[in-house]
Amino acid sequence: MAAALLVAILGWPALAKTDAALCDQAASVAARKHGVPLDVLRTVALLETGHAQGGQMRPWPWALNAGGQSHWLPSKAEAVTKARAILATGRRNLDFGCFQLNYHWHGTHFASVEDMLDPAQNADYAARYLLGHYRRLGDWKAAVGAYHSRTAEYAQRYLARYDALAQALAPLPAPQRQTTAPSSTNGYALLTGHGGGTRGSLVPASVLSGTQPLLPLLERAP
Repeated sequence: MAAALLVAILGWPALAKTDAALCDQAASVAARKHGVPLDVLRTVALLETGHAQGGQMRPWPWALNAGGQSHWLPSKAEAVTKARAILATGRRNLDFGCFQLNYHWHGTHFASVEDMLDPAQNADYAARYLLGHYRRLGDWKAAVGAYHSRTAEYAQRYLARYDALAQALAPLPAPQRQTTAPSSTNGYALLTGHGGGTRGSLVPASVLSGTQPLLPLLERAP
């Protein structure tokens, strides 16, 4: 059945109950596969696409950020259609999915727009990207800051919000929790570019800081 028809029949809240779990499920698999602490990966997803669902903040897999303009789509099919329409205009500053991967910087690592939006592939890439920063810096929080931005000021502000969300992170059901140690040494306020351009997360600013908008994430295309 087409996604649009499901939305018409079930409505957004009913679909959200299913799709809202996709980012956490993908993060669980990617964390185990690559030795990234699950709570680190889940908190980054919340910072990127945290969305109030059922009275709880959860990441949303069908989120796009087009140069600071948020798009919350109810299905993957509609997110793919929207992404293609934006890319057809020549714009490449577009962030995809659970972990808001930027098309300009990371799109060549995916075979298609569909793959880049796929929660499992999106999370797997984000986990490997975080792990690369961890191996370089030797600290998971420093890796999270680098995931956000290479500019120290922006990274530190992001980490302050990361700490707040990490402390309030809701537990996953027992089968999804990672038990092994890590391996080896908007109406939501969307971000605008700062200092040379960066990519942003879709988390509502009021949820994280109450007063200040979130800062952009990672270097964007000019």
